Amino acid sequence: MIAECRHVMPSGLHCQAIAMRGTVFCYHHARTQAPARAKEVCIEIPDRLDSKGALFVIQQIVTALGCGAISARRAGVLLHGVQMASGKATEALSPLLPNICK
Repeated sequence: MIAECRHVMPSGLHCQAIAMRGTVFCYHHARTQAPARAKEVCIEIPDRLDSKGALFVIQQIVTALGCGAISARRAGVLLHGVQMASGKATEALSPLLPNICK
C-alpha cells in the first residue's frame, strides 16, 4: 500500500501526492511542516574597534557560535569584518605612532 500525503488543503481536500518514505507528508508539504529557523542573536559592535573592542566582539561571536545562536557562515563573515576593521585601524594609526624599532 502506498501512503498518501496527509496534508489538508484550505478547500478541505486532501493532497493526493505520494508521501515520502518515513513521513506522512509529500515533499512539498513536508517542507512547510518543518519548524522555522530560530532568529539569530544580534552581535554588539562598539563604535571604536581598537584591540580591546576587537577582543570583545570576537568573544561575543565565539560564544554565540558555541551556543548555536548564529550560523558558522555568519560567524565567519563577522570575524572577517573584525579582522579587516582592526587591520585598517592599525594602518591608519601607523604614521601617527613613533617608530620604536629604529
